[in-house]
Amino acid sequence: MAAYDQWYGHARIMYLVSGLIEGTLRSRLNQRLTEMFGPEWPSNDDAVPSLVRKADSMRSRAERMEKVEGRLARADTTSSPGDATALVADLRASVATPFPSQLSVDGATFLAGLTLASLLSFFTTKRLHSGTSQLKELLRDASSNTPISLQQVQAEFETYRKTRNNVAHYVLGAELSFVQALFNAARIASWLSVDLQHFYGSVDARQSTELSRLLGPRVRDLAQAAGNAARSCEEPDCTNGLPDDWMLVDRTPRDGAELQAGVPVRRACLQHRVTYRVRQHQHVGF
Repeated sequence: MAAYDQWYGHARIMYLVSGLIEGTLRSRLNQRLTEMFGPEWPSNDDAVPSLVRKADSMRSRAERMEKVEGRLARADTTSSPGDATALVADLRASVATPFPSQLSVDGATFLAGLTLASLLSFFTTKRLHSGTSQLKELLRDASSNTPISLQQVQAEFETYRKTRNNVAHYVLGAELSFVQALFNAARIASWLSVDLQHFYGSVDARQSTELSRLLGPRVRDLAQAAGNAARSCEEPDCTNGLPDDWMLVDRTPRDGAELQAGVPVRRACLQHRVTYRVRQHQHVGF
């Protein structure tokens, strides 16, 4: 039970991470396709994966059948011939009306209603990745400033999708640790030039949102090797006392090699973790 409780606490942190990544993907995707095809780009078949178009058609079919079933449940066809005639008319109209092949909605509204699989399909479809839309330009290697290959995008997004679904439904995976999940999320975030540590609150006051919690004792080992394990808080004049926690100071590690190379960490109380993040991410001019 203690292990499950820890997993749930870490899943909450991972849920915040996924929100940051997916919000960025939706925003930049809409901006890119709006520039290419206009604000109502969802109506353009060249801008939407066939998987998403098919899913929308199936959703429209399901909604139509629900309306017919509702009409059938309300109709008294045995005692009222008028109801039977009206029901037949409804059925004929439903069959005769074609399913919409285009969507006359703005991009932001369209993307807000997509499932995770549909959202990721924009980036994993070859036609959109390297074709007219050139969505590969949205995912770039930070060091070389070159687009990430389609094969790598597909592999990392599939790993992310599985983890994200497990977290969303609180389904424990093959291991209790979130280390590999954090590495995967950090790689995707680096392609978007997004800082995963750009949040300061918590969905649960008992749980820190510091990403170092997902790395567990591995960060503690690094901190002890660095010689700063004895410090109680990042601020020398702190009088808050315990509890405190490890805080990632620089980049979020994207793999085990970066972690072993030495990720700078500090120890701080909740108040000074928040203060430090605000200083790091304050917007110039505000």
